Amino acid sequence: MFLIFDFFLFKILIIYYFTRNYHANVDETRRKIKELIKENEWDSDEFPELKQNLLNKLNIQEKSDNDLLEILVKRVNDISNVQSSYKQIFEEYNKKMPTKD
Repeated sequence: MFLIFDFFLFKILIIYYFTRNYHANVDETRRKIKELIKENEWDSDEFPELKQNLLNKLNIQEKSDNDLLEILVKRVNDISNVQSSYKQIFEEYNKKMPTKD
């Protein structure tokens, strides 16, 4: 009787252990895919059907309008920062150049 109970308890513990780890792996996979999408490293040209199936199974939308807007604003800010840096460098260079009078 105890042997049957121990075996039953063992099966329950094994199922619990593997299902718990499986959910953690799905969560980690979902997090990593969202990170790749946000960083524009999720190339949808390679294996598009496989990737779309994975996104559907993990219940992830590839890009929303807000995500695209956020990326666009970030890129515009980056360009503006670069432009400001070049302007500052150019002004410093002009100050050091001798003037012809």
